[in-house]
Amino acid sequence: MDANGDWVKASVDNVHIKPAAANDCPEVDVTNYKVGNGDLAIQYTIKSKASSIKSARMLVMKEWDWDNALNAYDVETPSMAWADFMATTDKAEDVTEVVKQFNGKFTFTKSFSDAERDWYVAVLAVTDDYGTTVTRSTFHSHITDAEFGTLSKTFPKK
Repeated sequence: MDANGDWVKASVDNVHIKPAAANDCPEVDVTNYKVGNGDLAIQYTIKSKASSIKSARMLVMKEWDWDNALNAYDVETPSMAWADFMATTDKAEDVTEVVKQFNGKFTFTKSFSDAERDWYVAVLAVTDDYGTTVTRSTFHSHITDAEFGTLSKTFPKK
């Protein structure tokens, strides 16, 4: 709504909600992305206070499949299961060596066919000595102007 009380169309670009974490979990930033017409490219920057990361796992799946997988966990909110799911799923790809090789810079790319036209999540989980940070981006594989939203959660070691 504007100052006159009229409804107006709002536009939000590249929303990345990161926790104000009082812990030393890895920091994962989406520094750039391009999506649409069946092509996805996401550039990440990963910073760790540890000497090195222990693991990095990347996953792309349909948004509804992600939601359903998390709902299988007995937790208060599905996001509480992000780290457990990413650590155990066989659908995630190990990208640890790539992240280490490029000093915390990582670009993930994927192409989607017309038959794969849908809403997806791209999820990167990074673990070091202090804990795990999971960063999830939601996007549409073929709609160039669709909202691209990113949310990160940290899971400190206990």
